[in-house]
Amino acid sequence: MFEIKDSVSLYKQIDLTKVYLYHSLTHYILIFSYYVVSIHILWVGINGK
Repeated sequence: MFEIKDSVSLYKQIDLTKVYLYHSLTHYILIFSYYVVSIHILWVGINGK
């Protein structure tokens, strides 16, 4: 019984780690795309003049 509880808590810990990694990954992708769009707008604005 104790071993089953142990593996369940371990599984939950792994699951939380996956969720955390997924969230931080999407966060970095959002920041990256924001910078790409900003640089693109600046580039178009500079070349447009």
